[in-house]
Amino acid sequence: MSWLETNWLRVILALTSTSTTAIALRFYTVWRKGKSDDAKLEQDGDAKIRDHYAAELAALREQIIKSGEQHAQRATQAAERYEAMLRAADERHAAAMIAADEREAACHGEVRQLREEVRVMADEIIGLRRQLGQAAKSAIVLATHAPGVGLVEAADRAADALDALENHTEVQS
Repeated sequence: MSWLETNWLRVILALTSTSTTAIALRFYTVWRKGKSDDAKLEQDGDAKIRDHYAAELAALREQIIKSGEQHAQRATQAAERYEAMLRAADERHAAAMIAADEREAACHGEVRQLREEVRVMADEIIGLRRQLGQAAKSAIVLATHAPGVGLVEAADRAADALDALENHTEVQS
C-alpha cells in the first residue's frame, strides 16, 4: 500500500478521468443512438409516405383507366344509338317518299281525268253554242220573212253578235 499512499492523487485522477470519459462516451452513445433513431424514424416515415403516395397514385391511375373505359363504352353506345336513329329516320323518309310518289301519281291521274272531263264539257259547250247560234239564225231568218224595218236591223246585229261569239271576236256597234 505504500505505492497507493504516494500515488493516490494519480489514482484519483485516473479514476476521475476514466469515469468522465466513460460518462462522455455513454452520453455520446446515447446521443448518437437518438440521432440514429431519429434518422431511422425519418427514413421509415419517408418510406411510409412514399408507399402511401405510390398507393394513391396507383389508385388514381386505376380510376383514370376505369373512367376512360367507361367513357369509351358510353361513346360506343351513343354512336350505336345515333346510327340506329339514322337508320330509322332513313326508313321513315323512304316510306314517306314512296307514299308521296303514290299520292303524286294519284293526283296526276285525277288531273288527267279532270282535264278530260273539262275537254268533254268544253266540246259540249261549243256544240251548244253552235246549236244556239244556228237556232238564233234560224229564228232570225224566219223572223225576217215578215220583217219590219227595226226587226231586220236587230236581226242583223244579233246575227253579227252570234258570229263574233262563235269566232271569239269583239262586236263593233
